[in-house]
Amino acid sequence: GAGMGSAHVRGGTRGVVRWGAVLGVALCSASLEALARREKIREKCYLEMRARSETLKLAAEMRERAGKGASRAVRRTGRVPAVIYGAGEAATPIHVEEKLLVRQLSTGHFMNSVVEISIGDGKSIRTLPRDVQFHPVSDRPIHVDFFRLQGNAVITVEVPVHFSGEELSPGMKRGAVL
Repeated sequence: GAGMGSAHVRGGTRGVVRWGAVLGVALCSASLEALARREKIREKCYLEMRARSETLKLAAEMRERAGKGASRAVRRTGRVPAVIYGAGEAATPIHVEEKLLVRQLSTGHFMNSVVEISIGDGKSIRTLPRDVQFHPVSDRPIHVDFFRLQGNAVITVEVPVHFSGEELSPGMKRGAVL
């Protein structure tokens, strides 16, 4: 199954190494205690995945003008120019509040979350952030690209996996490799 080493033998308990793909914690299933701990970790993984998969919300307004001068004028008002594209529709130029965008960027999972953008006219669009451009000196966001989602579309995203507790893992101490 997903997140299991290729050496796993179903039902075996002798030195078989398994790891959780979300938390990246190597686990040794050598005892019943390890099984109980593994169930707790699975539950924690599930809860973290569920919390991260919630839809983020972002308010936006339509941009009347496009181009360098118009974008600079929008930035001077504390907003960030953005565009929504994809799903066979024309690109929609928008701008979002910089403070709200920075707050969502700092969560660490903004680029892997579905963002529901509500435009001033009450219309709501489900999107995935595709690119954020930052100022080279101030590191402030200067432009965002959002990909419009369709209801039944299949998309491919990269999900970062962070390993923690490797040095504490009995399997890693015995020479297992992630």
